[in-house]
Amino acid sequence: MDVLTPGGWQICLLPKCAKCKKTGKNPMEMEECPICNFDDKGDICVPKLCEEYVEEEMDDIEIMKSAIKTFGPQLQTVVAIEEMSELQKELTKFLRGNGKKKHLTEEVADALIMITQIQIIYGIGDEDVREVMDYKLNRLRERVQNG
Repeated sequence: MDVLTPGGWQICLLPKCAKCKKTGKNPMEMEECPICNFDDKGDICVPKLCEEYVEEEMDDIEIMKSAIKTFGPQLQTVVAIEEMSELQKELTKFLRGNGKKKHLTEEVADALIMITQIQIIYGIGDEDVREVMDYKLNRLRERVQNG
């Protein structure tokens, strides 16, 4: 259940919350590649082939991966652009004195969800983002301190 993104990244869309009833393991935690459809005992155990499979409640990241799988990476990229545009619109309303905190909060949440999906689609890790943020925050600190 891998998908090739527009950026050329191959991402696995097996839910982390899924477990094999036989082994009790998540396919992603198995010694053998889950794409090859074998668990660590050589038994087929990948959801697309195995009925002996139970899925627990998905976490946030799994929901986002599911959305990418369902709607496709290209459409989710378009939705990300739209959500950031809606955030822009709400910020503009605040500048004109017509903004409502509730609406702004909703748009910030939508934009953050879509930014996380963009990270998944284009293979941008949290560590990579943190590294660039640290650099940019240090640069900002210098600018603020130097007036």
